Amino acid sequence: MINFKNVSFSYDNNLILNDISFTFPNSGLVIILGKSGSGKSTLLSLLNGTLLNQKGKIEIDGKISTIFQDSLLLDYLSVVENVMLPLLIKNFKYEKALETAKEALNKVNFQIDFNKSPMFLSGGEKMKVSIARALVTSSDILILDEPTGQLDDKNSQILYDLFKKLSKDKLLILVTHDEVNALKLADRLYILEDKKLKLIADKIKNAENKSKITNKLNDKKVSIKFLEAIRITIKFLKSKMTRVFLSAFFLSLTLTFLYLGLNLNFSITNLTKNINDTFFASNHYKVQYKKTIAKENKISLDKYIIPDIEILSNLNIDNYYYSLSYFIPEYYSLTINQIESTVTFLPIVDDNYDDNKIIINSSFLKKFNLDINNKSNLKIDINRNISINSSLFLNFDNIDFNITFQISDVISEIELLNTPTIYYSYNYVSNYLSNIRLDNISKELNHDVYMSTLLEDKLYNQDVFKSNELYFVNDDIDNILKKAESIYKDKVIISSKKISFDETFNSIFTSMKDVFLLFLSLTILTASIFETLCVYSLYDENIRLFALIKVESKNKINSFKLFLANAFTFFLIAFVITSLFSFIANVILNIILQKNNLSLFTLSFNFKALLITSILILFLSILSSFIPLKRINDKRIKDELQGEE
Repeated sequence: MINFKNVSFSYDNNLILNDISFTFPNSGLVIILGKSGSGKSTLLSLLNGTLLNQKGKIEIDGKISTIFQDSLLLDYLSVVENVMLPLLIKNFKYEKALETAKEALNKVNFQIDFNKSPMFLSGGEKMKVSIARALVTSSDILILDEPTGQLDDKNSQILYDLFKKLSKDKLLILVTHDEVNALKLADRLYILEDKKLKLIADKIKNAENKSKITNKLNDKKVSIKFLEAIRITIKFLKSKMTRVFLSAFFLSLTLTFLYLGLNLNFSITNLTKNINDTFFASNHYKVQYKKTIAKENKISLDKYIIPDIEILSNLNIDNYYYSLSYFIPEYYSLTINQIESTVTFLPIVDDNYDDNKIIINSSFLKKFNLDINNKSNLKIDINRNISINSSLFLNFDNIDFNITFQISDVISEIELLNTPTIYYSYNYVSNYLSNIRLDNISKELNHDVYMSTLLEDKLYNQDVFKSNELYFVNDDIDNILKKAESIYKDKVIISSKKISFDETFNSIFTSMKDVFLLFLSLTILTASIFETLCVYSLYDENIRLFALIKVESKNKINSFKLFLANAFTFFLIAFVITSLFSFIANVILNIILQKNNLSLFTLSFNFKALLITSILILFLSILSSFIPLKRINDKRIKDELQGEE
């Protein structure tokens, strides 16, 4: 039974219903007539709870189901699934819901395939399905909003006969414009006009209402199962597959670049190590000490000198050698095959490597167009006249430094990262210098003085022929660099081809990473906006489902579960596509690098990078689903549910 006591309702100061009072019976067919705009849909919304009364009291005894002017069927679900929906929302088991739905369809004499899509049904057939959906919840009260408004006379009469049959043990409240059938069929007939509900005819005046009137019953706080919400979401998204796939494809393509960037970032340490391991003398370094000679305000005059014994000891550098770069500069111009180019000379300190054989890298070979197979012609002559002097001597010597190297082998260094380089034997050049006698200095000191003697004597450490640097060999350079930084800050300078490469590569990588992250951020933002708009349009087209949930269940968790199901489904689709794209991109990138002789840059598939990318996919999926959800308000739902006033 339904009882309204002095109920009024307004929209923005526009009074729709004014001080309405009535009592409906437990069963029978109650028909309400009224012109468009008289407030019929508002009255029904108050009855089914989609609107709350502003003034007065509403008492309802029994469960209510609403059948709207539009049948509100979901085309992406089958007929029987549409009928099952209220039960699934109330957490019924699937098998039980299916059985109950079939019974309801048989009850309304629906004789078409239950698994058919509603889009292929006639208007009368759709309304039967809608009525069956209202019956499955064993409701005591059925509210029908213009159910025959879009049907022909034949189908209308079939439904009226069904309504009359159902009204024997249920209360049916029917809103219609059909005055002829209303007068003929109504057990109680009302007209809504002048903001009042007026009784016209009553065939059940003396019927007793034995039911106890209570406050409106709420369904138990049960909600749809999450897996069922996912199943319904997937069925809907399948009907919009092109839009969903394009959205996920665009987002996944963008996030694939993120994966590659993260993979490179995580692999950079091993990558530089692998590259440095290809350099023949990567564990040979030179060390200098920066001495401040003069300083005024923020301007200082510095000089690079050979570190003293204490500094070397503090850094655990004990295996060191004097520099030969005064005689063979680290960067020296050569002309070979009429090609002139600056070449890098690096010494190899190894007792087993003490002859005139040199090793060149592939960049050297390519630069000078050399044929490594014709080794007899691969000789390099260095002829220099060098002055040897010191502040400790009055005299000086000019020596002729003439040395010939024989190319013996080529190492495969990465051409992209290397200048033409020669690796020569430190011992061989040192032995050569030990045979050079300094005549003038020998006369001054009254004993034989050889070039190697001056180089090995710490007394001459600050003279120019010592090059203000030492060589040392060490396999734990990282530890030495940390000590130099912590003890001497920027006073001790340790350098090598390896360190130079590390600094250059990391600098380039950092710059590229900043540009890449900026580009990627903008791209991800664009992809996220695109996905949000896509989800918004999907929510907009699926507003009917949210409207049905609003009517069938007052538990807000149902809408939240649908939101989670949508986010999870989008995440799953984007995750699968992104994982596939990332793997393919990884393989293609490595193939390209190998074909261009850059195999050291190849990247293995990185699950940590994929995990971070997946977390971002999940976040974007939740965000892009949540924002449109906030736009689904009661007004949107009311507009979907409400027929013509």
